[in-house]
Amino acid sequence: MHPQEGHALRRPPPRWLLLTWCLGPWHSVHAGDDRGWHMTVEQKFGLFSAEIKEADPLAASEASQPKPCPPEVTPHYIWIDFLVQRFEIAKYCSSDQVEIFSSLLQRSMSLNIGRAKGSMNRHVAAIGPRFKLLTLGLSLLHADVVPNATIRNVLREKIYSTAFDYFSCPPKFPTQGEKRLREDISIMIKFWTAMFSDKKYLTASQLVPPADIGDLLEQLVEENTGSLSGPAKDFYQREFDFFNKITNVSAIIKPYPKGDERKKACLSALSEVTVQPGCSLPSNPEAIVLDVDYKSGTPMQSAAKAPYLAKFKVKRCGVSELEKEGLRCRSDSEDECSTQEADGQKISWQAAIFKLGDDCRQDMLALQIIDLFKNIFQLVGLDLFVFPYRVVATAPGCGVIECIPDCTSRDQLGRQTDFGMYDYFTRQYGDESTLAFQQARYNFIRSMAAYSLLLFLLQIKDRHNGNIMLDKKGHIIHIGQPATAPPSSPFTPAPRGG
Repeated sequence: MHPQEGHALRRPPPRWLLLTWCLGPWHSVHAGDDRGWHMTVEQKFGLFSAEIKEADPLAASEASQPKPCPPEVTPHYIWIDFLVQRFEIAKYCSSDQVEIFSSLLQRSMSLNIGRAKGSMNRHVAAIGPRFKLLTLGLSLLHADVVPNATIRNVLREKIYSTAFDYFSCPPKFPTQGEKRLREDISIMIKFWTAMFSDKKYLTASQLVPPADIGDLLEQLVEENTGSLSGPAKDFYQREFDFFNKITNVSAIIKPYPKGDERKKACLSALSEVTVQPGCSLPSNPEAIVLDVDYKSGTPMQSAAKAPYLAKFKVKRCGVSELEKEGLRCRSDSEDECSTQEADGQKISWQAAIFKLGDDCRQDMLALQIIDLFKNIFQLVGLDLFVFPYRVVATAPGCGVIECIPDCTSRDQLGRQTDFGMYDYFTRQYGDESTLAFQQARYNFIRSMAAYSLLLFLLQIKDRHNGNIMLDKKGHIIHIGQPATAPPSSPFTPAPRGG
């Protein structure tokens, strides 16, 4: 169990806790005893609690979903407010209380920067009390009420180390309410103002320019592929041979005219593709390909290029298990692979679109950003919905696009029916009083809100009924080439009707 979780289990009722923490410093300062404060430091409560590791929005996984884990710092907020008010009185009339303040600050901070365990919680929800306490420390130094020069120098070093320590961790997203966030920003501005008047004690560090990322990536690829041997090398070669054969179907059918001839060519070329043991689709590295629906090959409507759609039978098992199974297989022996369907794993059909001669990197980048937004929404506790379907550029000018299951385009709905969205929802889910309708309407609202924000921020144009999808749960999902609008125009009308 995490230390903070253990504290949460034995935490007293909030009102009692608040009352005790508020009265504690009043008694402590007047009695010349700061043990109450130091108990929170030593026992890792509130501002000084151990950090709960949150999932990185850039590296979220099935086992680690982003969710907010802010520390409970409200009692320390109230406590530090009291200390600030008390210091304004004590600095004029009580050297004993000034000494207590100095001791309290010294024990609350450390000289460590960027260590795994900092002296204070680095969560963004704790920036208010952190920087308010640091501002109190600078006020103590600027008041010139600490006679010992060594104590002043050590305290100053601790204040700046504790300030820099917050910025040593990756950026996080605010979980505070609007009012508290405004207060925290004001506190940081006050700290900056106090620090600016103390700037003669600061030294600037020299920044090292980063190396060329392209050269580093090329070197990394060469080192990784060159280090493979035995089963790992066989797995790598099988995987990419499978990728290339599937994608090459698009090149084979491109010379054929659209219609029945291209359809026949697609089915013929797809029939030549053999399922490699232990391999996956480029867009779905968590699932092993068990079979190909050789009758599913369907050329897409494109005159200049020849994308096609195919369906694959996959077994979802996770990346780690797929790698283990791939390493157990040999290219000449499918029997060694565990392809039994009665192993409790989820088996389903996955459709994908393969392209050749089309740059998928822009789609890929836009959907990675949408996936990042999805993780950020989860991290800050916003109940919004986006579906970042996968697009993978397998080689220059080649790529695979994952198909969204159980979806219909708004254009198809308009062609199949002659009524609007409200009538469609009532016919599909029941009248407004039913739970199914209310849930579908809620799904529509939270997905519409999320995509409206994303489309505005990314300035995605070419929005029309053909690339706006509606799934069976009522979610709106945007698909299609994410061509961006000019910077001067947040929205650009679709070039075609519908």
